Amino acid sequence: SVGVEFYDSLSDALAGVKVVAISDSPSVKAAMDSIAGVEVFHGWEDRSALLQADAGVTTAQFGIAETGTLVLVGNEEKHRRVSLVPPIHIALLSKENIVHTWGDALQRLRENPDKTISPVVSFITGPSRTADIELQLVLGVHGPRILRVVL
Repeated sequence: SVGVEFYDSLSDALAGVKVVAISDSPSVKAAMDSIAGVEVFHGWEDRSALLQADAGVTTAQFGIAETGTLVLVGNEEKHRRVSLVPPIHIALLSKENIVHTWGDALQRLRENPDKTISPVVSFITGPSRTADIELQLVLGVHGPRILRVVL
């Protein structure tokens, strides 16, 4: 495991979360409309509020089974700040959008009319981690400490 937590429902993934930044994905907005008891805002609009968010919710356009990697494509939604700044990143991933290998992922990225890859693609394999300082593993230095995926 790469340290990813999997959930069957968004409400379960949001346990303990009070303030949520969301991407501009219509499916994220629709999913959040059914959630009560949390403050929700568009994370790409307000940088100072984003620093106070408990979690960021985005979609993942697809996942790679081989490595447990999520793929977020920038021309599909405004996800960068929302997926990188809050301490918890929650990604909605449809089971039909799981590919087997990196090769499948690269092919999928080229499946558009002009056969080019979006200039903004995030590959996320588990929570942010580094062992740069005295080879001690530290989570959350360059991004979220917790990654939750709702299938």
